[in-house]
Amino acid sequence: MIKRYTLILLLIGIGTQAYAQERILTKLIVGNEGNFTRGNATLTEFLPATQTATQGVFSTANQGNGIGDVVQSMAVINGDLYVVVNNSARIAILDSATYQQKGIIETGDGSSPREIVAISETKAYVTDLNNFVYIVDLENRTVSNDVIPAGIQSDKMILTNGIVYVANSSFGNDSTLFAIDPVTDTVIDTVVVARGPASMQVDSNGLLWVVCTGFAGVFDSSIGEFGGFIPGTSRPGGLYAVSTTTREVVVQAELASAREDIAVSEDGQFVYVNSGGIRAFNTSTLEFLADTLIPGNFNSFTLDDAGSQFYLANARDFSSSGEVVIYSESGEQLSSFDTGIIPGNFLRIYGDGTSTTTESDDQISGFNLAQNYPNPFNPTTQIEYTVPQSGLVRLTVYSSAGQKIVELVNGIQSQGTHSVQFNGAGLASGLYIYQIQYENRIETNKMILLK
Repeated sequence: MIKRYTLILLLIGIGTQAYAQERILTKLIVGNEGNFTRGNATLTEFLPATQTATQGVFSTANQGNGIGDVVQSMAVINGDLYVVVNNSARIAILDSATYQQKGIIETGDGSSPREIVAISETKAYVTDLNNFVYIVDLENRTVSNDVIPAGIQSDKMILTNGIVYVANSSFGNDSTLFAIDPVTDTVIDTVVVARGPASMQVDSNGLLWVVCTGFAGVFDSSIGEFGGFIPGTSRPGGLYAVSTTTREVVVQAELASAREDIAVSEDGQFVYVNSGGIRAFNTSTLEFLADTLIPGNFNSFTLDDAGSQFYLANARDFSSSGEVVIYSESGEQLSSFDTGIIPGNFLRIYGDGTSTTTESDDQISGFNLAQNYPNPFNPTTQIEYTVPQSGLVRLTVYSSAGQKIVELVNGIQSQGTHSVQFNGAGLASGLYIYQIQYENRIETNKMILLK
């Protein structure tokens, strides 16, 4: 069962009070690709609470300047918004609240960046259609000269169970996922699925669901289109599930073709794909429902599983403003709003501080931060925490005023229970806060230094 998450925050003032905040979608950012080589990509901000959409938020915040040529994907890292601008060969770093540009990561001439995934607070991966993965220094905003080799036209990524999975799509000319160890930056396994693996999502059972688009044909540069099908070579797409423990394919369901989006319902009962409209795959019967849930020709989609609403992108004529149509998870149309040219990707921002694209929406259970022992302490104490699967963990100590004291852990931790010592020598007696971040989850606790 996939559960809603709550974030426990400590309010320090005259007294101490804890409260739970429900996981609610507060902001949806739409990345509008714009027309290739025209440099007219834009961002649209939609606020579900007020049902209002604001166009061109980047241009407004940056003196009328454009963000570049083809917004490919987005992610929030260390509180900032990272926008991969594919044909401009760069990643724009924006203030996630104001959209003011704070910096740029240049990927170099001839590059074709696609997606960014944070590995730690200081390190990220970026896929490139030139068959490799960049290693990015987030502190210096530079790309390493060392790259990780990938399959043909590596694109989508997801970090789960301590492993980064890279989808090698190549318009259906590749059919593999590469498993990369983010500690050693090496490919440790190859998983074969169907043609054109694209978006991925992990459910609460540790299954990696992958949608495969199928074979799109060979690109003919003389006419600028895909074609050249050789009779008998066309391959179907489909939906695959891969065990993140054994990296074996455990479920497969064939489709004639599909687009690059995937979503999992909050209760884990359905996996949704975009194939001639939104289709639902029942994870109990392991079959697609006979009827298309939401018929239509959608460029992309995302699911707010907490609010049970689909956001479906309609590119219209691919040269003027597009739109996003909102449906309930039962298939009822609710409302719509306009976007920029070719709405192609979404970033969901939740009220509990999490943000997620379709590709990286992990569900987490069995995660725990224990009370430190001894408490009160002088000057050392042990902090114990449990993670259900190996993954990125950050454990930080703050003063009661919120000032960062020390970061005790920042890196990939294995599955299980861990203990780390905190030494308060040199600090004044009083109340301190310790906070752990794991994947999309945060827990906070308090401790007392008494000298």
